[in-house]
Amino acid sequence: MLNETLCLVPHYEGKISSIIYTKDESFKFEEKVETIINSYCLQFASNLQGRIQASRERFSFIKNPPIVISELNTIVAMQLPVLHYPESMWILDLSFNVEKTNKQSVIEFHNGLNFKIPLSKNAVMDRKRNAYQLVVECLNIQKKQK
Repeated sequence: MLNETLCLVPHYEGKISSIIYTKDESFKFEEKVETIINSYCLQFASNLQGRIQASRERFSFIKNPPIVISELNTIVAMQLPVLHYPESMWILDLSFNVEKTNKQSVIEFHNGLNFKIPLSKNAVMDRKRNAYQLVVECLNIQKKQK
């Protein structure tokens, strides 16, 4: 399911704390988004905090850095704030579109799934560029290993 994941989004409804959206369906979980993204990271031998620290130290990202979950599989995730939730969403499919709406933006995936983001379009695009920088780094590592 990791390779098919579009994003993990906070969603507080009773015992439900998050939703994982894939290309075709969604799954509700009691665990928080941070717990789930941490378990994704642990599948590849490092926890979320280690991935965040590596992004900050290696690429000088400061606030809300994107992370590499798996260099070998080129799995990168970026975080964006979500309206009305203190927790961020994590995006694993970087091929989303961004539209400007007033001082906010809307991101939309290829399957029509969309979210309002309390950031400007430029701020979202900056974070997306940072995430793609990690994708390029993963691809460079893969080339060196061949």
